[in-house]
Amino acid sequence: MDEREQVIGSLRAVADFLEQNPSAPVPHIGEITAFVNTVEDVKGELRRIVKEVPGPWKKAVMESFYSIVKDFGAFTYEVTALRHQVCRKIETGEVKVIPAQEEKVVPKYRWECDDSLLAPDPEPVS
Repeated sequence: MDEREQVIGSLRAVADFLEQNPSAPVPHIGEITAFVNTVEDVKGELRRIVKEVPGPWKKAVMESFYSIVKDFGAFTYEVTALRHQVCRKIETGEVKVIPAQEEKVVPKYRWECDDSLLAPDPEPVS
């Protein structure tokens, strides 16, 4: 079984599980992201996907990433690349000043969790 078949089977298994277990909480999925950073022609690959895979598609541009996005209601399917592989960075001639942050001391923490939630219930004492 290849990776694509495993992913599709896993998504179906989760959907079946939720359908068969109505008391199980519904997960917040948000987005499912696929990356195309490893292909040689990233822009060409994104164009191919938009043309070959039924739409509609939207674009989403973040600080470091460029994505094409297909909406499925409860979640989105995003095909993402590094922004510099798709866009040109053009200096505008304007500048912005980023103020230095004042140094501060903050406490460090560690977490301790007692008794495993997955442990079986103790046997009742007779």
